[in-house]
Amino acid sequence: MFGEPLTRMVSFRLTPEEYGRLREVCVQNNVRSVSDAARRAIEYWLDHCRSSEPPEELSRQVERLHHQVEALTELVGRKAVEKTDSQGN
Repeated sequence: MFGEPLTRMVSFRLTPEEYGRLREVCVQNNVRSVSDAARRAIEYWLDHCRSSEPPEELSRQVERLHHQVEALTELVGRKAVEKTDSQGN
């Protein structure tokens, strides 16, 4: 954020209530302007929402479930063959 020139501008509208709440947050947190507060909020959002990839732990859990489903499918298939074989005798 610091050091790089700020060359792009984004504009949006707020209700008087939203603007008042934003000003209060700025004063409470020693933020010098509403623009700085908006920039910080957007940076936070971009840092935490930038990826459409699932979190690593979720990927591991899905992979583990995938292997368990494969194992169950194989087990059910074997049981079905055993049942067919025992009915044929």
